[in-house]
Amino acid sequence: MLGLRRIGGYLGFLRLRARLLVYHRPPPVRTAHGGGEGIDADHGPGGFGGLTELLDLGKPVIAAVNGLALGGGFELVLAADLVVAAEHAEFALTEATLGLVPDAGGLLRLPARLPRPIAVEWLLTGRRVGAAEARRWGLVNRVVPAGQLMPTALELARAICASAPLSVAAVLEIMRETEGAAVTEGYRIMRGGLPAYQRMLGSDDAREGVRAFAERRPPRWAGR
Repeated sequence: MLGLRRIGGYLGFLRLRARLLVYHRPPPVRTAHGGGEGIDADHGPGGFGGLTELLDLGKPVIAAVNGLALGGGFELVLAADLVVAAEHAEFALTEATLGLVPDAGGLLRLPARLPRPIAVEWLLTGRRVGAAEARRWGLVNRVVPAGQLMPTALELARAICASAPLSVAAVLEIMRETEGAAVTEGYRIMRGGLPAYQRMLGSDDAREGVRAFAERRPPRWAGR
């Protein structure tokens, strides 16, 4: 079942069966807790857009980009888990050209995903990057004609919703908590009592998945 809601006071999310979030056509950004859009503005819980510092969300976020994602818009995209972009979409972190820095996550997330010289160029020049190039660098999952943007995002959402919700939450938790860790350290963290992972291991859904596989039928997830 689909429904619209507002998050962070200004940014629209599309929720699919309460398991996943899709960014869709954000209007002009306004801060959530006043203070204007100044350097010291309080963006409220979750940081800029209610997302850039929302680090423990148990649902994947899909950004559907239809046009320009510049500055804070690109930072919101970088905070998403998956990205679908229209062919004409462009991305840039333009803050340095305005006497600022992309401190709502862009300066942290972009260098972690690109080779350092490429990230430095983008950050220091504010160069606009097209959707096709962003996909080549692994920043975008799908590039589609504008008319296929939301259908493609929802198709990806439905594919994720076919998986067990507790497993989805556990995957996101493990990836988040072990990011940047060596494999041996990652195993130690994963087996150290991560709550979503532990809930998944002891869940009815874990047993249902095994039964459904053995019985050659689709699983019936209960989320517990």
